[in-house]
Amino acid sequence: MILLVKPQFEAGREALNKNGIVKYPDSHIKVLNSIRHGFEAHNYKLVHITAAPIYSKTMNIEYIAEFSREGISIMDFTMVVNKVFDLQKNL
Repeated sequence: MILLVKPQFEAGREALNKNGIVKYPDSHIKVLNSIRHGFEAHNYKLVHITAAPIYSKTMNIEYIAEFSREGISIMDFTMVVNKVFDLQKNL
């Protein structure tokens, strides 16, 4: 199962700036962990995650996630999140 993760809709209003952008990596990590836990409750594992290939300083960072009933679930999103935030800063 492939899922487009849009943190701006899951992070809560307090994590958004005035333009609706989720600005902090920690907010992204919390959203990704929450989604992973929700799917694990239904016996799905998050087996792959990457940044969606839409890069702009004025748009939210989004992710493409693959869930499966087989495999090992990814437990740490820090590297993926930090990499895409670094990429966005350099645009």
